[in-house]
Amino acid sequence: MIFKVGYTKSNSALSRWIRWCTRGDASHAYIVFDEVPLVGHIAFEAAWCGWRMTTRARIKGEQREIEIKSVYPEAAYKAACDWLDEYYDYLGLLGEAWVMIGRVLGKKWENPLAAKAHHMFCSEAQIYILQAASSDPFWKTLDPRQIDPTLAEALAEQRCGFTEAYLLAQRDTLKRMGL
Repeated sequence: MIFKVGYTKSNSALSRWIRWCTRGDASHAYIVFDEVPLVGHIAFEAAWCGWRMTTRARIKGEQREIEIKSVYPEAAYKAACDWLDEYYDYLGLLGEAWVMIGRVLGKKWENPLAAKAHHMFCSEAQIYILQAASSDPFWKTLDPRQIDPTLAEALAEQRCGFTEAYLLAQRDTLKRMGL
């Protein structure tokens, strides 16, 4: 199996709102396993119904995927399956407004309405999976609750050795993360 992280953007009102709040390009994050015997690929995402198993075709928007070679695919798959049907953090989504206001003011504020672990957002789930299944200690230094899809994408690009020219094109996001 091959493990990838994926990011999407679309023209839906929610996608545009997320991208405006994060000042980024990605509005959704997911994970995917390629070269899965018999089925080809399996994707996982935090959706309206909670953490679910799906396919690329059901993930809405323009998709972009990055292979993360430091991940043990079997460990990531086990973690993803263990979380199936965990609830989406709707109340925490409302609390993210507070976090976004803090970012605009240059502050790092906690989400006062964030739910228990694994009631999570898409990018938060992605970082938890990387923490659980990667041999790269970098992922364990992150607070998954502070990572939005655009930041997750920038971090994945940086860890996977994207060219300096490409990273410079992402400088606003990287600057915001202090990278």
